[in-house]
Amino acid sequence: VGMPLLMFKNISEMDFYAEFSLKFILFCAIFSLATFLIIWFVALRLFPDRPAAGSMTYGMYFSPVAWLK
Repeated sequence: VGMPLLMFKNISEMDFYAEFSLKFILFCAIFSLATFLIIWFVALRLFPDRPAAGSMTYGMYFSPVAWLK
């Protein structure tokens, strides 16, 4: 119980506008889009069947998230 309360307290006291970085947000968005498109084109080359390419793209794009859990 203590850790969530401490996190909430720290977030509520944070100055959002001082920490906000539009450059960083744009970098993350562009990099994510580029990564997805590269994976999509590679999957289409490996699997000409569109549903198979879609599921392969989903698996390759979200597989690193599994390591975080």
